[in-house]
Parts: sequence; structure tokens; C-alpha cells
Amino acid sequence: MYLNEIKARIEFLNLIPDDLFLTLNFNEFYMPDHESNLTRKFLEEKFECYIMCYRANTMDNHSLKNLCNLICPATLTQDQVAELNTHESKFKGMVLVAYAKPLRFSACKQID
Repeated sequence: MYLNEIKARIEFLNLIPDDLFLTLNFNEFYMPDHESNLTRKFLEEKFECYIMCYRANTMDNHSLKNLCNLICPATLTQDQVAELNTHESKFKGMVLVAYAKPLRFSACKQID
């Protein structure tokens, strides 16, 4: 149920094949409420990338079961990073991470 709900709120997760998605560490994922999800969607449109919500202080960048190790990050300007951080600071316990659009595997192969 949790996985279906998070995929319904963060739609780009549906682009990841289940055989890869189901290997991820979901404990890092933050279930956005209505307000934080509206902010996430706003930033996705504004920056033309995908935005993922994580729980603060739970990300293990060295884990292979991490979304950051599966898909390519977005390239943001310093101003965009500053704006992302400003929006992120409005939501306690949530970290926002930007991923490339179109979605690409970490080897930068495009996911169709």
C-alpha cells in the first residue's frame, strides 16, 4: 500500500521498472503531504526536472539501494539550488533532491 501511495503522489517513480524500483531502500522516502507535494510539483515544472522527497538525515549515498545511485541527477544552477533549499526549509524533516528529466539510469541511459 505504501509503495502504491508514494507512486501515486510522486508520479515519476512509475517510470522506474518494478524490478529496479523494488530493490530500493524505501525507508529514505518521505511521503509528501498535500502542501509539500504541491511545492514538489511546482519545482518540477519550474526547473524541468523530477523532484524526490526524502526523510532528512536518512540518506546513505553509499548504498546501492539508493535512488541517487539508480538515476542521474538534474543539473541545476546556483540560483535554482538556492530556491530548492528555500522551499525545502519550509518542511521539517524533508529533503528535496532533483533528478534529470527525462529520467535516466545512473549510466545515463534514458528510460523510455
